[in-house]
Amino acid sequence: NGNASCRSQRLLLKPRRQKGESTSEPSRRLAERLLTNVEELRGTSWQHLSRVGIDIADLGCLSLEDANATLQQLRQQFGEDLDFIELDEQIYKPLQSLAVVDPFWPTQYGTQRCNFEGAWQQLEALTTSPTEVVVALIDTGLTFGHEDLQGRVWTNRGEIPGNGRDDDGNGYIDDVHGFNFVDYNGNPVDDGGHGTHNAGLIAAQLNDRGIAGAAGRNQYVKLMIVK
Repeated sequence: NGNASCRSQRLLLKPRRQKGESTSEPSRRLAERLLTNVEELRGTSWQHLSRVGIDIADLGCLSLEDANATLQQLRQQFGEDLDFIELDEQIYKPLQSLAVVDPFWPTQYGTQRCNFEGAWQQLEALTTSPTEVVVALIDTGLTFGHEDLQGRVWTNRGEIPGNGRDDDGNGYIDDVHGFNFVDYNGNPVDDGGHGTHNAGLIAAQLNDRGIAGAAGRNQYVKLMIVK
C-alpha cells in the first residue's frame, strides 16, 4: 500500500481450554468470537497449530503501533479466554527450496527423521542478524583442513598463532582453535577419528561432499576443539 511503516503483522494466541475439551475446540470457539466481534480481525487469515495448541492470526499490513493497539484491545476484551496473546515479532521471508546434495545425506536417517531440512529453511528465512554460536567439541580432536568442515572452526582472535605465548592471558598458550589437554598444547589434532566424526554431525557443510551437519548452511556455528 506504499506505507513504508507498514509490514505484515501476526498474533500468536493460546486459547484457554475448558475441562474435557480437545485442543481444537477452544480454537474454533475463540476464532468464531474474534472474527465476528472484532472489526480489525474480520477477513483475517487464521491458522491453528494443533500440536502445540497455538493459533496464528495474520493481521495483514499494519504499523507496529496499530498492531500493538489491536493486541491491547484483544487482551482487554478476551483475556479471560486466553492463556496468552502476543505479537509475533519475528518476520519471515518466503521459504526457499533447499536441495541437499551431500552424497551421504540419503543415509542420514536420524537427521531426516528430525526434519532438519525444515529447520534449515526457517533459519535461512529469518531476517534478524545472526550472532556467532560457539560449540565446544570435547572429544579426540579434529582433522583440521577437512574439506567438509571448512569455515566451521572457531578462532580465538586474541591469540597469535604459533608464537609460543599466551597472548590473551587466559592461561593457555596458542589456543587459537581450542586446546589439547592431553599433551597440554594448542594443537588439538585428532588422533582417533571420533572427534572429526562428531564435528561433522554438528557442523559439516551443505555441499556436494560427505554428510550434512546439523548446522546446515549456518556459517555462524563455530567449533571450539577441546581434546
